[in-house]
Amino acid sequence: MRAHRRPAICLYGVKLKPYISLPSLLVVGVALLPPLASPGLAQNDAGPQPSKNVRDSVYSAAQAQRGETAFRQTCTECHTPSQFSGPNFIAAWRGAPLYQLFDLIRTTMPNDFPGSLPAQTYADIVAYILKLNQYPAGQKELAPDPDSLKAIRIEPPRSP
Repeated sequence: MRAHRRPAICLYGVKLKPYISLPSLLVVGVALLPPLASPGLAQNDAGPQPSKNVRDSVYSAAQAQRGETAFRQTCTECHTPSQFSGPNFIAAWRGAPLYQLFDLIRTTMPNDFPGSLPAQTYADIVAYILKLNQYPAGQKELAPDPDSLKAIRIEPPRSP
């Protein structure tokens, strides 16, 4: 009997090794996608311009809690929360629509079965990542709707 092999991940036409981690994938994504590396370019696509940013309380505390639970159950085999927070993470995503982060996670994770979680669970995990980066929670939940997520820009947290 043959051993189960993980499928290779393709990111924008580049075939990646099946054991690549999300942080490594983020670095590759930054290298391949000028919009992620340059905030000015992130808004030059034909899509709607982001009308708010992640500092505008775009997720709820309860949603971030669900996202933390999902992260612990699904992601911690390969990842730690520290990989998704801090200056390097913010620098990599600054100026990008939140949809780009959501879509990257949704289409590549979990590594052994990408896209296998409900869309709401991916949105909950994104909410948890926002909480990790000290963005404020609000009353409304982050919806897994592409148009809504494209309208939210990732910006650095406010200084204390």
